[in-house]
Order: sequence, then structure tokens, then C-alpha cells
Amino acid sequence: MMMMKIGSTGADLSTIYVDEIFTIYDSSHTNPDAIQYTKTIHNNLQFNPTTEAEGQINFLYLTITRKSIDLEISIFRKSTAPPPLTTFPNHPQQHKLAAYRHYIDRMLTLPLIKENQHKEWINILKISLSNNFPRNVLISLQQYNKE
Repeated sequence: MMMMKIGSTGADLSTIYVDEIFTIYDSSHTNPDAIQYTKTIHNNLQFNPTTEAEGQINFLYLTITRKSIDLEISIFRKSTAPPPLTTFPNHPQQHKLAAYRHYIDRMLTLPLIKENQHKEWINILKISLSNNFPRNVLISLQQYNKE
């Protein structure tokens, strides 16, 4: 991800990830022309604003929650999505290991509060259970990544 400040638009945070741009701004302090300006930058750019619902918005694999003085993130999974890896039960163990290593690394490196980190750990354990992946391997991976 790349962080950038948008000049006179009044944006607090903008992140560009491949073809997605995420901007947080206070509409009471932002120039109303800023949104119109984004439509004129380039013909191939489309601006489709998504507003938060109940203080939350999902962006890529994160749920971003607005708190009174800061933002809190957690890992987002669509409720309709099957647990990862279950659609490929015959995947080599090395592929599954790489996936779990990624899940654990993401859980430990994102600035999640302890409660959200614990929820993610429970999700990882549930995914491993549905894939008959050894729990002791996950615990070893978690300990190794913490060090």
C-alpha cells in the first residue's frame, strides 16, 4: 500500500492499492468540489464513493471501524464465502502451510487490537479444523512468527 496526502481536498488519509483508492475525510471540513474534481482527473478513472454503515466500511480484506478518536481495523471475510482451502482438499500440504503462514503473519503484523487478533486466531483455527490441518503446527507457526 502507498500512503499519500491529497493537497487541498482536505483528505486525512488516502491509500492506493492496485486499482483501489481509499480516502477518509470529514465532509464538514472538506471542499465539496473535491469529489467533483476526482471525476475530472482522467477519463478512465471512475469514482464510486462508499459511505460507512454503522461506523464501519469494508475495504479489500479489512473492516475499518470509526471510533471516537481513532480507527480500528479487523479482518473482513464475506459471510457467504466458504472457509479458505476447503474447496481444494487435495492441495499439497506445502500450499496449505503457506496459506496458514500468511494468515498468521497478517494477524500478527496488522495493528489489530487484542480482541480482534483473538477473533482472527479463532477463525484461523476453525479454518484449519475444517481442513484437517494439525493444530499443533499452527501453534508452532504462531509462536515462531511472534519471535
